Amino acid sequence: YRKNHVAASIRPELAALCMELASPWLKENARVLDPFCGAGTMLIERNYRAHADTLYGVDVYGPAVAGARENAETARMPIHYINRDFRDFTHEYLFDEIVTNFPTKGKNMNGHDLEALYEKFFGRLEQLLCSGGFVLLYTQDRTFVKRQLKKNPAVRLLREWPMGGQEESWLCALRYEPQLCTEMMERI
Repeated sequence: YRKNHVAASIRPELAALCMELASPWLKENARVLDPFCGAGTMLIERNYRAHADTLYGVDVYGPAVAGARENAETARMPIHYINRDFRDFTHEYLFDEIVTNFPTKGKNMNGHDLEALYEKFFGRLEQLLCSGGFVLLYTQDRTFVKRQLKKNPAVRLLREWPMGGQEESWLCALRYEPQLCTEMMERI
């Protein structure tokens, strides 16, 4: 299915491994969002692992979105792709899952910008994800994830796996539980 990719695209076999590791938390007929979809590999592999009801991919890079549309067509999967910055993305309903290969430092993003993106991502979970929702995050910046977990008590780390490779990369399985915040505040 993968006719198109961009330099930052996750390899299909790695995306498939991510979904296999996360399979205990993937929900059949879920509404799934990838806010940094690139060429759509994570969404396609997510749907191969457990059928999703609705799949949405958002990316700021237009050529990647165009490639993702062609990849989804080749895979014969109805995936909705939107060329937009996830920080401006809204939807009429909340998603059950977010699966994503998070952006990394590079020529277009320094460490400060990337940390701000993580902060925005974690801050937007309440606008994107239903209570009890699942996040599968592939990252090369685990430190930023750990910092955000400390700042966001509504997000709980379920499990993490070192993924190796040239860069130190990690797969993090997270649960969004805003009721935990409410319960904690009520105890104080």
